[in-house]
Amino acid sequence: MSLHSSNDSGFCNDGPPPPLPPTLLSPTSPGFSPREGANEDAKPKENMFSSVKLRRVITNDRSAPMIS
Repeated sequence: MSLHSSNDSGFCNDGPPPPLPPTLLSPTSPGFSPREGANEDAKPKENMFSSVKLRRVITNDRSAPMIS
């Protein structure tokens, strides 16, 4: 498996996609029960991220001023 594809078109468009897309598309695929997966994954993540963002922004520590 070489980094450069035989086509040498810059992007790796050899043909069969790597095992990454299926993993990312699994929650949105119809066979993965999108209702449970999407809702459970989206809500907790959004809440966690928003709380973390608020705390990070409140701390204004120069270490991460561009968090927002």
